Amino acid sequence: MAAPRNDHETQRIDITTLANGGDGVGRLEDGRVIFVPGTVPGEEVRVRVTTSKRSHAFGEVEEILSPSPDRVAPTCQHVDRCGGCQLRHIDFQASLKAKADAVIEAMRRIGKFDALPKHKLHASPSLDGWRTRATLHARATRAGFLLGFHEAGSHRIVHVEHCPQLHPDLEAARLLLLEIMPAVIDRAEVFIESAGRGQVVATIDVVARAQKLSRRDCVQHFEEVHSQGAGLLRGIVLDFGQGGIEIGEPFIDASVALSGVPAEHAQHALPAKLFRQANAVLNQELVGRVIDHARAGKRKPAKILELFSGIGNITFPLADKTGAEVVAVEAVRQCVELGDSLVELFGKQERVSFVKRDLFDADWMSHRKINPDEVDLVVLDPPRAGAIEVCKQLAGCASLEKIIYVSCEPSRLARDMAELCEKGYAVTSLDLFDMFPGTSHIEVVAVLERA
Repeated sequence: MAAPRNDHETQRIDITTLANGGDGVGRLEDGRVIFVPGTVPGEEVRVRVTTSKRSHAFGEVEEILSPSPDRVAPTCQHVDRCGGCQLRHIDFQASLKAKADAVIEAMRRIGKFDALPKHKLHASPSLDGWRTRATLHARATRAGFLLGFHEAGSHRIVHVEHCPQLHPDLEAARLLLLEIMPAVIDRAEVFIESAGRGQVVATIDVVARAQKLSRRDCVQHFEEVHSQGAGLLRGIVLDFGQGGIEIGEPFIDASVALSGVPAEHAQHALPAKLFRQANAVLNQELVGRVIDHARAGKRKPAKILELFSGIGNITFPLADKTGAEVVAVEAVRQCVELGDSLVELFGKQERVSFVKRDLFDADWMSHRKINPDEVDLVVLDPPRAGAIEVCKQLAGCASLEKIIYVSCEPSRLARDMAELCEKGYAVTSLDLFDMFPGTSHIEVVAVLERA
């Protein structure tokens, strides 16, 4: 019989695995699963239950009774409060394995997969300095001006002295903004991103200006700052809720935002704040792996349908390396228009085309260029919500033999793969990319083929 349930006392727990979100997983005396952040598989800890549910609970460590040999001293002074990293207390290689194990376990639990192909791990070259885009939160308080990340599980801002996760250019820009913002800003959301050539673009969504200052005062302040520090800040976009005011040249080099950009167009200007992968090195490796999978097999693809394409991070190298025609489908009008302009700039009119369709709309296939039964391969890279309805429709395309699914949310991937496998597909390859080292997040590339 299970021990009586008493959530007010501490309990000794063995941590057996990591959950997909990075928390250690153990079991309480009554058999319920408990999730405990800051722990490492193999540890015995004393925990206090903080949130109790019928089937599971959440807790916090009161004492580490038997530390794991994989536990390390975090290389960030803010790790106990900041929500930006979840796994800096675990050895780099051990954390990668634990993350991979959590992904496979999620696939088995959610997708009900009894057998999966052996996965391949792709580690980030470094735990530090990989992040080339980040959202910061700024607020003036009685204790001083805060510019940093949210505390784990809250909206409180952790003032960051130094962020090892940020690329050195971004860290330098963050420190510069910390100096210049307090004079005119009371509250803002700040998006910084590498622009190329050692420069950064900052997009500042102004929630509240410093008392008695007009918008013009604010703009003039940043214009003066930019004229003095343009070597680092290529451009600034100030948004007061009615459209952005551009200062300097707030544009991103194409080669920074996209993979496979021809050398002669590397510095072609793209707008700021477009979605792109934050880890540039692993992005190149991921795109290369998608291409490898696309080229594998006896028959090379002649026509590829790419869904959720953005502005073409995978699109252009996929067309170049496979020789196939690629139809890229995207819902965001700005992305489609930019994609079209890049097709013309790169001279790819015969091989690449962009189509605007809402892929969450049931009739997305009705466009004349889109018929999955007429393509050799589908590549999809949806947002975190996944693409269950798209997968249901693709599963009904009897002649579609191969799908490459790029996912940033393994639980949704597991759900979507299960839908495809119920209709005759089998998972033939899994690649796991540690795109966000030190965090619980991981990117997966899955290949599914008709069994």
